[in-house]
Amino acid sequence: MRLKFDRANVRWFNNVGIVRRYDEQTKVWFYFIKNIDGFDEETDYYCILDWGTHFPAEVGNLLFDKY
Repeated sequence: MRLKFDRANVRWFNNVGIVRRYDEQTKVWFYFIKNIDGFDEETDYYCILDWGTHFPAEVGNLLFDKY
């Protein structure tokens, strides 16, 4: 099952996207980052989730709280 696209769970910085995904089983947020083309927001969102690099939740929390 594919996650529903949610603009509240993505941040854009020029050509870099950061997506967060909440895992219902573990009850934690996971963050992914990837360079994207910026052509289509929803396609980029799924591309980041599928191919993005996982990074620490502490950094992701700071970015999402600030921006």
